Amino acid sequence: MDEVKIYTYYDIKKGFKKHNKLYFRFLTRVFGVPLAYIAYKVGLSANKLTILAILLCAPAIYFNLNGSYIIAILFFHMFFLIDVVDGVLARGTNTETVLGEYLDDMAHYIFHTGFFFTFAVDVLRKGYFNLGILMVLFIIVNNLHRAHLNLVYKIRSKVGRSSAKLIADTSDHFLWTNIFFLVLRSFRFPNVLVWMTLLVWNFQYLKIYFICATFFSLLYYFYTFAKNLKVGFKV
Repeated sequence: MDEVKIYTYYDIKKGFKKHNKLYFRFLTRVFGVPLAYIAYKVGLSANKLTILAILLCAPAIYFNLNGSYIIAILFFHMFFLIDVVDGVLARGTNTETVLGEYLDDMAHYIFHTGFFFTFAVDVLRKGYFNLGILMVLFIIVNNLHRAHLNLVYKIRSKVGRSSAKLIADTSDHFLWTNIFFLVLRSFRFPNVLVWMTLLVWNFQYLKIYFICATFFSLLYYFYTFAKNLKVGFKV
């Protein structure tokens, strides 16, 4: 009978992964490894943490529909915190699985969609029609783009290495695209949550933000779709 490996704090620390997004970088550096180690010691696996993250959608929805947006947003921050911790735990304990990737992706679809739709429902009830519609459009575009990227990665996994490299190369080095991607980062997760936390006190500013977020997200969706389609025809 094989011995069950006991992982140390140093082992869990090996699951640390540098993130290029400042928000995730902060969460990972400050909370990622310690919380992952605590979760391991109490018997929680990475998949169980991901399921816990999904369940956090329920209180977030409840507080959104009751107008307690700040509390709902705090649950959203907790969701991203767990999203970081389960990754550190899975890598640190060598328990990365296809099921884990599936649950992680599903968690984002469920939480993002549930949060934004219920937020939109409540602000629509309060008469903020434009903001509500913009938030619905934003999450639809966001989900479309996420599904598009998942499809691209699926195609990449089925083609040869050289073809996969072609499909993966959807960026170029023109100045305008570099500027575009720099601006776009403000309207992608988790930066959206950061801006929502700062602007939720003023719906007028929040509306302006989501006008820009929806526009740039839609533009980016069509850009990546066109680039992958163009490269795909060459494969």
